Amino acid sequence: MRIHAERLLTPGGWRENQVVEVQNGLIERIYPGTDGDLHCEMLTPGLFDVHAHGGEGFYYYQPDQETYERYLTRVSKLGVTDVLFTTGTQESYEGSLNLAKESMQAQAEGRLGGARIRGVHLEGPFLSPKRPGAMKGEMMPAPSPEAFDERFAAYEDIIRMVTVAAEREGAKELVMHLLKKGIKVQSGHTDATYEEAERAFGWGVDSQCHTFNAARGIHHREPGVVAAALLNENVYCETICDFKHLHPAAVQLIYRMKGPERMEIISDSVAVTGLPDGEHIINGRNT
Repeated sequence: MRIHAERLLTPGGWRENQVVEVQNGLIERIYPGTDGDLHCEMLTPGLFDVHAHGGEGFYYYQPDQETYERYLTRVSKLGVTDVLFTTGTQESYEGSLNLAKESMQAQAEGRLGGARIRGVHLEGPFLSPKRPGAMKGEMMPAPSPEAFDERFAAYEDIIRMVTVAAEREGAKELVMHLLKKGIKVQSGHTDATYEEAERAFGWGVDSQCHTFNAARGIHHREPGVVAAALLNENVYCETICDFKHLHPAAVQLIYRMKGPERMEIISDSVAVTGLPDGEHIINGRNT
């Protein structure tokens, strides 16, 4: 199959009028031209959404097989080929984590299609009650290796990333515990000062959860965690680009500071994503 792309995104940047030749599911070659079996205006590599709670009526907090299969199919048609199922602050995690594990096995065996589930992102529960965002602060226990193991030891093989408020007592021990297991750790839902954030980045925390949102803001005398993330060249910055969570200028600021190599565009999608306009009840809230 030959795909003609008016614009093609490659590791070297955009190219105009390119033909991508695919054989047996693999790209064999790319060359200039306009002839192809399929034509598109824009062609990019598949997108990997590392922060997605659901969509199309599916909410990872409340597992439901019918809606999650619809969600995986829908996002794959939008160019998202890979996702991390993302939790929040929940009374129980067992149902969500079991769904992820079973779904990953089903995809490995070819029994489930759509976007590939690459694992789980625990956005909580080890966050700051001072910066809960849309989550419930009373469900944010003190971080510690013991607290993590008690809840999540049985699911370590599918947990890829954990968001932690690194200024909380016990956070350093938890961060080091997770990194030793090969689990990525990011800062988020945090009231960390600039100095506290810099210390956490020194431990190995290497990204900021939905930058600016649910975090201490920038002040000229106390620049806070956001400034620390923007200035540290080793730190990735998640960004919600719907221009509602962030002003367009804030999105531009992240891009100028981090560039395409360190800016991560995420959806942070929830169950109402993709549903018709109207009122919906999500996690007990009218949305």
